[in-house]
Amino acid sequence: MKNSMKTPDQKKRSKQLGKEIRDSRKRYEDLRAHGGSDPFWSDGVNMNLCRNHVMYFRKQVETELDPENYPEEYFLEIPAEVSVHYMADPDGIRSRSTAALEVLKENQDFQYLRSKLSGDLDKETSQCMNPVRYVLGMEDAIRRDDLVVMRRCQDPEYYVKYLRESRKKLDEILGSPILEPKLREGQLTIWDFIGGQ
Repeated sequence: MKNSMKTPDQKKRSKQLGKEIRDSRKRYEDLRAHGGSDPFWSDGVNMNLCRNHVMYFRKQVETELDPENYPEEYFLEIPAEVSVHYMADPDGIRSRSTAALEVLKENQDFQYLRSKLSGDLDKETSQCMNPVRYVLGMEDAIRRDDLVVMRRCQDPEYYVKYLRESRKKLDEILGSPILEPKLREGQLTIWDFIGGQ
């Protein structure tokens, strides 16, 4: 006699649960090999979450299906629990974020805004300093070797634009003339576009 808790359409449910287990395992392996992009949690935390999903769906299999209808994914080994500090490619994260920090700190807009940063700014002026605080926070993350924060800081392009827009806004607030960066004639370098040198 079948347990009343079992799912009526077991073949269909077996396929669904098999897919859920497979997808969770794939996400786990992708995080292990390539890392993720979660701005707040490490790859290890997210891998353990995927592991928990696998265990949850295995429990659903046991609850909802008769043993002869268990999907093949049920019999695969449960992914290993990993350290919550695990990050894929830590050396690459360090290298890319350090290079990005150098670009941002040499940026003329950053240097200008940094010179105006003080504790007695009004709300509107203070908002113009957000990209400066970001760069200083990034520097602190590198000093502390906080790979999760550093991972957010690997591509300076967005923040170069953010610094430029913030400087323009601050110049408008202060009534200063807006100085556009001057481009040299002839062969251009990356520094011509990001406000360095």
